[in-house]
Amino acid sequence: MTTKTKSGQLAECRACGARCCQYVAIQIDEPESKNDYSDIRWYLCHKNVWVFIDHDDSWFVQFNTPCGFLKKDNTCGIYDVRPFICRQHDPSDCEALDDVECQKFMLKSVEDLDMYLKLKGKHYSWKR
Repeated sequence: MTTKTKSGQLAECRACGARCCQYVAIQIDEPESKNDYSDIRWYLCHKNVWVFIDHDDSWFVQFNTPCGFLKKDNTCGIYDVRPFICRQHDPSDCEALDDVECQKFMLKSVEDLDMYLKLKGKHYSWKR
């Protein structure tokens, strides 16, 4: 059941910790070469940056940084003038309500990437 707070915001968003407001994910091309995987490795060298593959085999770079307007109670500080992408959010698609992980593979470190490549039978040497 969907319930709204006084401001019209969804109570479910408050309850899940506003997960979707804690990061930004940008789709990238699926890597095909050693250079492409080297770029992924570079992303993973940065703090708070992960790479994931979703269940449609699409690749994303995830920047773990909360929205600047997210309030301490996990509600939106600009709800009435929030961006269109936020307005499009369907609470029934909330990742917190999913029984299945949203990602097929989550790479949080260069070690995770090395394990993924080994699993896929790709053996790259990163030394020059």
